[in-house]
Amino acid sequence: MPWNMESNGCVACVAALWFYAPTSGSAMTSNVQRRSKVQRLLARGVSSVRKILADQGSAEEAVVAPSTTVAPSATRLSDDLVAAEFSLLSHAANYDLSVQPERLRSHTDLVRLFNNLMGVVKPEVFIEAGAFWAEASRAIKEHLPKTRVVAFEANPYNFELCGERINFAKLGIEYVYSALSSKVGDVTFQVQRTKNGEELRKTTGRSSIYQRTDADFTFESVTVPGTTLDTFFAKQPKSSVLWVDVEGATELVLSGGSELLKSASMVFIEVEDKALWDGQWVTRDVTEFFSRYNLVPVARDFESPSRVQYNMLFLKSNLRRNRHVWRYFSEFFSEARFPKS
Repeated sequence: MPWNMESNGCVACVAALWFYAPTSGSAMTSNVQRRSKVQRLLARGVSSVRKILADQGSAEEAVVAPSTTVAPSATRLSDDLVAAEFSLLSHAANYDLSVQPERLRSHTDLVRLFNNLMGVVKPEVFIEAGAFWAEASRAIKEHLPKTRVVAFEANPYNFELCGERINFAKLGIEYVYSALSSKVGDVTFQVQRTKNGEELRKTTGRSSIYQRTDADFTFESVTVPGTTLDTFFAKQPKSSVLWVDVEGATELVLSGGSELLKSASMVFIEVEDKALWDGQWVTRDVTEFFSRYNLVPVARDFESPSRVQYNMLFLKSNLRRNRHVWRYFSEFFSEARFPKS
């Protein structure tokens, strides 16, 4: 069944929830009409989602089944977040996911949207967790030189290699050797050494605080310094943006930033629909957690051939009325459907 407005309203759901949220003042009459429209569209979308889930098994179990580690008080997603997840999935119609170049294009499109929105948000602080070469940090510092840019890297082999080859201080970037965690103190970091008997490089972006479990891995356990977002940024910034790529350790990073996240306008984060690391949060846990900070999912990519792991973009709900945000999202969806040569 195609995911379109006529068949189930799922695409319309997220658009309605995002762009038709009510304001105050003289627009009261039109807002009543908008709320009615939202309710109708949401009911259509969620009803269709549940029907499809029911065709595959128990709809209730599919929606509320907890992950290996469940976010506090987040044992089920609310209907609007379920509808949003399915409507984001419909964006796959703009790419041929059977070929790698098209999957990569989806990622390139998402990063371009993120960079465009950074020009709108212009945060006081940009934070990259799991930085490795700190490519995101370097791009942001080049285009927003007044923004404080902090890149965290926990793999000691990555930190040494990148520190030798890139003068981060000269670029104005704080390149910090530390794992972001839920508490301050030393952390055991798991460097992947072999996969199914084949030796792996120590310098890799795929190691984590957690041990990966979807293949036969061996690990080198190393002790690294650990801190929290709230501790490192004890002086709360007025605004912040995060880029999180920590190979399954999102719970540790996010739970250590309960205060910092209040200032977050946008988050670019790698998520997984099923647990690949022992003890990790999966997508629904991350989405529910961010909803507490009024950060809503607005876009995603389809880079991984497994379809299990991908990147999501979350945006603060109070940015929904910004005309530049509207323009960049229009360009994002248009260029995905009709890519420029």
